[in-house]
Parts: sequence; C-alpha cells; structure tokens
Amino acid sequence: MGRPLSFDPEMALVQALYLFWQHGYDGVSITDLTEGLGIARPSLYAMFGNKEKLFERVIEKYYAEHMQFSQEALQRSKATDVAHGILHGFVDVTTGPQTPLGCLVVNAAMASTDDNARIQHKLAVCRARTEHKLRHRFKRALDEGDLPPSADPARIAKFLLIIARGIAVQARVGVSREELHAIVDTALGAGLPST
Repeated sequence: MGRPLSFDPEMALVQALYLFWQHGYDGVSITDLTEGLGIARPSLYAMFGNKEKLFERVIEKYYAEHMQFSQEALQRSKATDVAHGILHGFVDVTTGPQTPLGCLVVNAAMASTDDNARIQHKLAVCRARTEHKLRHRFKRALDEGDLPPSADPARIAKFLLIIARGIAVQARVGVSREELHAIVDTALGAGLPST
C-alpha cells in the first residue's frame, strides 16, 4: 500500500494552470512547478507524468472551467448572439481579476519556441477545434436563413478568432475590460453580416 498524498492534486493542477497561463509553456520550468505547487519533483512526476503531460491536463482544465462560455454561446439561437457571446465572454476570461491576463492558449503559443513543436501542434489543434465549432454553427445559421446567402461561415469563424486573439494580446498588455468590450461592439458592428 502506497503512502498517502501529501498534497491536493486538484489544487496542484490549479496552480500549474495559473503558472502556464501567466508564463506560457516555455516560461515554466520543472523547478517553477515544484516550487509553485509546493511538491517534490518525484511527486510531480508520479502524479502528472512529465511537464508536457501536465500541460495537457492543464489545457483540458482550462477549457472545461474557463472557456465554458463558448459552449453556452454556441447554443444561442441567433448568429449575432453567438458572436456576441463568444467575444464578450472572451473579454471577461482574459481580463479576469482572479486569473492571469490574456488567454492560456495564446500566451503559450506566443511564448513557445521551435524546440517545442509538439506543444505548438497541441495548441494548433485546440485552435482548429474551436474554429471548426464556430464554422459549423455559422453554417447552420446560413442554412436557417439567419445569415444572408452571401455570408461565408468559414470567414466569419476566422474573423471572430482573429478578434479573440487580438483581445487576448491586448488584455495581456493591460487594456481594460471596459475598453475591450467597447472594441468588441465595434468589431461586431463592422464585421458580422446581417440578414
């Protein structure tokens, strides 16, 4: 029978999430993790595996707990409400008072080096999955007549994600939540076709 854990794995995962969110994947060392989580290196490896596997768990937790607003937005009945919910929700997440500024995925991608091609690939898969969901939702809106026949669901999805990434970068450098919400309203007014 093994010794009982001397730390809370869930709290350790939350601490790891905040470290990666703040510093990106490359900006966090194993020493940063052991000190930040308050656990010894063998315990870290025993519980989470290597740094890459821990990061995968962190990404799952980030999407489940911080990006759930996007799933709610996708369920809205009108395309304009979907876009509104996605971008305004993203502003709220990237400017949260209790979390690091910016987006975990964007921060990690921007701070990642070519040495971590596997991490870059995982982040690209996350972005592609989000884009696919948006494209599918706007295709449905087109089919339902909620968007004009000339609307391009793929282009709308990409437009929203480009705006979202810009929001993440601007939040990271300290642009206020209020200003970002106002910018979102401007972007939605300029870029989303209406029937």
